Amino acid sequence: MNYKILKSSDYKLITDEKVLVKGICKTSTTREIFTMDVYLLHEHKRVPLLVETPVLTIASSTFEKNIRNYFFIALRHIEYDKGIQEFYKLLTSIEYSIIEKVSETYTLSDTLERIEKDDNNFFIDTDKNVKLSVEYKKEVVSVYDRFKNKLKKEEELIKHSRAQFILELPSVWFELDDKKEIIKFGLHWSALQIKIVEQCPIEVCLFEDDKPKVLGPPIGSGGPPIGLSGGPPIGLSMKKPPYGGFNPMVGFNPFNKIQAGDLLAGIGSLKKAEPIEKDKKQFKQKQMGGFTPPSLDDILSKLKSLKKS
Repeated sequence: MNYKILKSSDYKLITDEKVLVKGICKTSTTREIFTMDVYLLHEHKRVPLLVETPVLTIASSTFEKNIRNYFFIALRHIEYDKGIQEFYKLLTSIEYSIIEKVSETYTLSDTLERIEKDDNNFFIDTDKNVKLSVEYKKEVVSVYDRFKNKLKKEEELIKHSRAQFILELPSVWFELDDKKEIIKFGLHWSALQIKIVEQCPIEVCLFEDDKPKVLGPPIGSGGPPIGLSGGPPIGLSMKKPPYGGFNPMVGFNPFNKIQAGDLLAGIGSLKKAEPIEKDKKQFKQKQMGGFTPPSLDDILSKLKSLKKS
C-alpha cells in the first residue's frame, strides 16, 4: 500500500516527524507568495497526506475563485459529536506540525495572519459553525452513493447534504514580507472522493403505503374514535375483540361512493311489505303463532285461586 488514510482518531499520531514539507515554488510575480509540498511519512516512505472525514454537512455549493472551484464543509454539532471533535483535533495537529516545519526555514512574523474562509483553512463563521474550505476538481473527484456505488453523473454538490470525504493536503502556501518573515499562510485541502450519505433535498417519495389508511369515521359522526384502526381501544385485551366480537372498522371506508346502478338493482330486488293490520290483537296473534297472552285480570284471578302451601 503506497498511501495511508488518516482517521479522526489518528490525531494523537501526528507529530512533526510524521508530516513532511518539501520543496518551494514562487507562485506570484507581484508578491512574495510561495507554496511547499506536503507529505506524510508512512513506513519510511513519503506518501500523500490523506484524511477521511466523519459524516459532515456540505455547507455551500461550489464557487469559483482564482480559476479554481471550492466548497465549504461544516463541522456542525461539534460540541456533541466525539468523532467530529477528534477530526477537528486532527486538522489542528496537522496545521501546527506544518507551521513548525515551515518555521525551520522562515521566521514567523509577530503579525502573522491566519488566512481563513476562501483560502483553504478551517474557520469559525458568524454562526459559530466550524467550517473547512476545500477545492473541488470535478475532473478528479469521484462521487459515490451511500452503498459505495460510483455515480455515473457527477452533479454539482447540493448544499445541506451530508457526506463523507477523502481529502488530500498536497501543499501549503505562505507570503513573506520585506524582512522575509511569514505574514500569511494557508493550507490547500482538496477533495478526492465523496460519499453522499444523505442527499438534500430528497428527490424520492418516502411514503411507503400505496393507499392511505382509513382510521375511522369523521369526528362527531357517532362512530368509533379515530385512531383505533380496527383494533381494540387502549386497555382492552387483544384476545377479546371489542364491540362484542364485531369489528365495525373492517371494510369500512367513508370515501366509498354509492353507484347509481347498484342502487337501482337493490331497489328492484326489494319485496313489497305487507300492510300493518289495524286490529292490534289479530296482529299480535299472527306474530306469536296464534297464541294470545293472558290479560292482567286473568293473571290476578289465577293468583287468588291458588292455595297456600
